[in-house]
Amino acid sequence: MKETTEAILAEPAHKRRRRKLNAMGRREAMWGYLFIAPGTLGVIVFTLIPLLFSFVMSMTDWSMLNTPHFLGLANYRELFQDKTVRREFQNTFLYAFGTAPIGVFISLVLATLMSTKIRGRSFYRVAYFLPYVSMPAAITIVWQWMLNSDTGIVNAALGALGFNKVAFMSDPKLIMPVMIFISIWQMIGYNMVILLAGLQNIPQTYFDAAKVDGAGGVKQFFTITIPIVSPTIFFLMIISFINSFKAFDIVYMIVGAHAITSGGPLANASRTAVYGIYEKSFIELRMGYAAAEAVILFLIILVLTFVQFKLQNRWVHYD
Repeated sequence: MKETTEAILAEPAHKRRRRKLNAMGRREAMWGYLFIAPGTLGVIVFTLIPLLFSFVMSMTDWSMLNTPHFLGLANYRELFQDKTVRREFQNTFLYAFGTAPIGVFISLVLATLMSTKIRGRSFYRVAYFLPYVSMPAAITIVWQWMLNSDTGIVNAALGALGFNKVAFMSDPKLIMPVMIFISIWQMIGYNMVILLAGLQNIPQTYFDAAKVDGAGGVKQFFTITIPIVSPTIFFLMIISFINSFKAFDIVYMIVGAHAITSGGPLANASRTAVYGIYEKSFIELRMGYAAAEAVILFLIILVLTFVQFKLQNRWVHYD
């Protein structure tokens, strides 16, 4: 023990300092790993393991009531020949590309207006954010009542103005635009909060210089606001596309399980991939086939996200 103490004291000061810093670094790393352990464990248990299990299950014939039978790629071959599945993905793409870009743009316009000094600004901010913190089922039921052909307040207003009633909830040509509208209306509040944070970081001197040069509000919006908050827009586009491809609750609540499973033009115009996965797994009990569709949906989202990251260099400005 004495020899060890003497060896430490004889050690150069810079080496002792380095050894002390290394010990402190190990302790900090240990506490860091300890703090991230619950989140990491949750990701492994509730994300990675189910994801891997889905890949394995997609190659089997399993109804949850029998022993899984390995089929190889048979589910995928059937999937690509299934017209119903093809329609589900077409509707999903239409829903996603109708919801994400339009929703983010409308949110940006409203966030820009909310960032100015207008009367009742706090009230408008709260009003726009309320739909996001409300239950999707409740929101959908309210809009379902408002857009009802016979008793809805929207058709009552149209009738008072001399227009004919519109079958918003039962016309196959209108059901998808209605779903897109409700989704945009629900997500505007969240998008606005994120965009307002980005807008507050824009120096006022940019707008003052633009005014001196004679630029109006619209030109300032497209030449100053959009380029500077483009990283925020990019983030929201990624999140919006992912959420749109996972759409389920609005479809289920608006059309209803019985209307969808009974078939018909309304079902064909409103089915989405996630609802198709739910239907095949928990109604038809074709877990392997549903897992195959889920894997395809996962790969589509992965590829689309990768493409967006590759294209960000063309329009996202980080300086």
